[in-house]
Amino acid sequence: MKKWLMALIVCALFCSCWPAAVRAENAAERKADAAFIRGNDLWIAIGPEEKQLTRGEYIRSPRWSRDGSWLAFSKGKEEKEVWLYHSVTGKMREAGQGHNAQWSPSGNVLAFQSQEDRRTLYVLDADSQQGPRRIADHAGNFSWKPDGSILYSVEARLLPDGKWSDIELYTVRPDKETRSEFFYTIKSQSQDFFAVTTSRFKWSADGKWIAFLAVPTASMSADGNTLCLLSADAGTFLKAGQMLNYEEWFQWGPQGSRLAYIEGYGREATSNKRLTVLTGPPSFLPKSSTPAGYADRDLAWLDDDILIAARSKEAAWSGEPSERPLPSLVLVNLEGGRQPALTRPPRNAGDFFPVLLKEARSLAWIRTDRSKAHVMLAQPDGRRAGQWIRGLMVPEEGYYDHWSWEEVIDYR
Repeated sequence: MKKWLMALIVCALFCSCWPAAVRAENAAERKADAAFIRGNDLWIAIGPEEKQLTRGEYIRSPRWSRDGSWLAFSKGKEEKEVWLYHSVTGKMREAGQGHNAQWSPSGNVLAFQSQEDRRTLYVLDADSQQGPRRIADHAGNFSWKPDGSILYSVEARLLPDGKWSDIELYTVRPDKETRSEFFYTIKSQSQDFFAVTTSRFKWSADGKWIAFLAVPTASMSADGNTLCLLSADAGTFLKAGQMLNYEEWFQWGPQGSRLAYIEGYGREATSNKRLTVLTGPPSFLPKSSTPAGYADRDLAWLDDDILIAARSKEAAWSGEPSERPLPSLVLVNLEGGRQPALTRPPRNAGDFFPVLLKEARSLAWIRTDRSKAHVMLAQPDGRRAGQWIRGLMVPEEGYYDHWSWEEVIDYR
């Protein structure tokens, strides 16, 4: 009787522990949330559960607000309309005619540029019923500052004498008097430098530096743009290197002023693209971590000393897709120099756009064969990898084997 009872207790303990082990294994998947595009429509994924939000629309660029209660997205093939979805009530409304929507780092305030002239800057408080409010004109590009104000650039203009005016940077506070204040002037032309506008701006973790791209005219920008660093007090301006006009290709580390970017001239993503790290002021000396014979195609910080790179064998450009290698993910240890493989995608598929989901303690990335794509999810070290979201839309513009995945997915 005692043996039978002991066996029953052991069996009960085993059965109660086994589901807990399964739940623990899938905890990251349940915690991870995303808004994504499938078949041109907007969907959200909350762990393994999916919900379709639009039907028969043309949706792009989903963007979660900081607290995750609002989702902004563009609507229409020309992306002329900015719309809002409230995740609590499920209601949608149009925010305005515009593009380049960005949420404030504090509060549910959305900024975007007008569609008509693409230069007027508006802000909208999503929690109120008031319409958008104009706060600046002539904005080439902009970003929210950590303190809740906005930094924007005014594009250079071609002057009657054939020269270009300089690029000017201004700040404006949407929550106060909407008068812009001058911040810095970028000389648009010199013997080794030419630019007419900027990318968005990114602040270092310690708030002391701003990184951005100085962008020349479209034909020149396709092959090279200048990565620039500007101190937060506007006292020091540095030209760091040449790279393509992909904002996800330069990222500050989680602490201090260490910047990683993918350096290299030429529009082809399959060659001359090197993961490079600039270690903090005052020198910002560059150090490449890409082995000879390889090209890096995406990056993400895992912690202060470890990066993840999407890396493929280097190859000359070919019009035949099968002759263009697709990448896998590798870990790049900046201190020890080790670079082990993190993923091994199937043949004719590649892994792109790694993103560390801190709250879910997971790593997400895109696996694609150029015609279809899925979202993968794993522990940060790559273990327990599995498919999370099937049928993610592949962006139409696969420009020389680069895809703008931020057009079709955003993580909450």
